[in-house]
Amino acid sequence: MQRKYGNAPVSAKIVVPNSSVSSIIGKDGRLVQRLMAETGCIIQVSQRDSRMQERFLTIVGKQNVSEAVISICSTLQKDESLEQHLNLEYDLEIPIGSWLIDLQAKPSKPESALVHPDDAAVLKKGELLEYVLQAAPKDLLLRRKFTSTRSCGKSALLEAVGEIWECRGGQGPSRSKASVSQTSASVLPPGPVPPSDFVAAPHLDVARFQ
Repeated sequence: MQRKYGNAPVSAKIVVPNSSVSSIIGKDGRLVQRLMAETGCIIQVSQRDSRMQERFLTIVGKQNVSEAVISICSTLQKDESLEQHLNLEYDLEIPIGSWLIDLQAKPSKPESALVHPDDAAVLKKGELLEYVLQAAPKDLLLRRKFTSTRSCGKSALLEAVGEIWECRGGQGPSRSKASVSQTSASVLPPGPVPPSDFVAAPHLDVARFQ
């Protein structure tokens, strides 16, 4: 389990045999969705790799991470097939997790600036999808099945924006203060001042949805 400095959340990784993943996720993801709702954590499962016999479970959150880990471990202990998969053998030795190099918590475009969840509500669905495809970690896109050609509900996209914010700890590339001030003055109408940490996402025409 790791804690990064600043506002970044606590993260924990659990290596789980392929055979036990379904007992944690549940049918249609219901069990893992319920656990996320109960703990407030984000739980991500790595994509299956035919060369490997395990998958990574990543738990991210600011509170109740240990509660989520204990719940997952308890579920694993109750899995009747677990004992059959405790001895994992491979013909080659590779560093653990190396098969996930393209699926780690990195956005498709790392240079994408973050959009605060509170500011995302004013975006149109097309703008939200464009942002999510650019800023979301690849495993999030795979888990939620977000693609440029698949129709997505706005509520699901707003949830994804929140996950992106949590996964990246509210940190990411930002423009200079002068640039942000100039952008705010040129495109924002009179009204409430936006949050001090607001950064407009690149490639999004803010003026269109204000």
